[in-house]
Amino acid sequence: MEEILKTVFDESAKRTFIEHGFGKTILHLFSFPFEMWYHFLPWTLLVICFFQKNIFQKIKENKFITWNLLVLLTTILPYWSAVEVYPRYLFMHVPLAFSAFFYFYLKNKEEKGWQANMVEMIFFAATCLSVIAALLPIGWDDAQDVPYLLAKSIGLSVFFILLTYLFWTWKPHRMLVFVLVLLTARIGYNFFILPSRLKIECSTEVRESSHKAVELAGEKPIYIYKNSLGFQPMTGYYFTRETGKILRKHYDKTEPGAFYIVLPNFYDRTVFDNLMKLKIKWQCRDIIFGQAWPEKE
Repeated sequence: MEEILKTVFDESAKRTFIEHGFGKTILHLFSFPFEMWYHFLPWTLLVICFFQKNIFQKIKENKFITWNLLVLLTTILPYWSAVEVYPRYLFMHVPLAFSAFFYFYLKNKEEKGWQANMVEMIFFAATCLSVIAALLPIGWDDAQDVPYLLAKSIGLSVFFILLTYLFWTWKPHRMLVFVLVLLTARIGYNFFILPSRLKIECSTEVRESSHKAVELAGEKPIYIYKNSLGFQPMTGYYFTRETGKILRKHYDKTEPGAFYIVLPNFYDRTVFDNLMKLKIKWQCRDIIFGQAWPEKE
């Protein structure tokens, strides 16, 4: 129980002023709303619909929206005051906030207010730009090896043209059309951006260097020298998958001819032959893949 309580306290304290100081904490209090607003774009643009007279009175008119906003404001405070917060921590707050966003959007639309029109015009402009954006990969060097590049790019652009037409003409359901725009944009992202990112991702280097190390070792055993690898499940997975054997730590005297994953701090030229650099995921760092020198006769 003592260990559990210690872990809970450490994990909680490291996200507060105790770990980061008052300066970063105060800065976070001001930046948090804008940062989260940015991460959940474009739907957070609906906050424009809150900019109207008697907004608090209108909130109180709907008990469901009032309850959602009260729950949102009370439960988000721990995250607002914590410096080390990621957008994924707030997913459970999204329904609470978005219910209010869409309620006031629809209410404003019924009243023919400028707020709803402004949001729709911004979304329409984004839809129009997507028509052009879908064609950009054709001239992008990093996308040239994407299969059926021309067909995918033109096909997406044509579909965006159709969605642009629907958005303009299908006024009662513009938000549904914009959902389709975002889903189509995500498909385009998967087509063109992910393959190019894969080339430069650290995880790709981790996989390739791990495979190269296994090929270099052949049938000889591979060990982690003491605590050299730390907590790096990705590297452990690739070595285990390729060798069919669990990657184990070795604390005792090195086995002559065996291969070792060695942290540079533990590396000793009299013990290991440095064969290659092995990439690990943590900070995309290099460690050593070496072979233990054979015993001298």
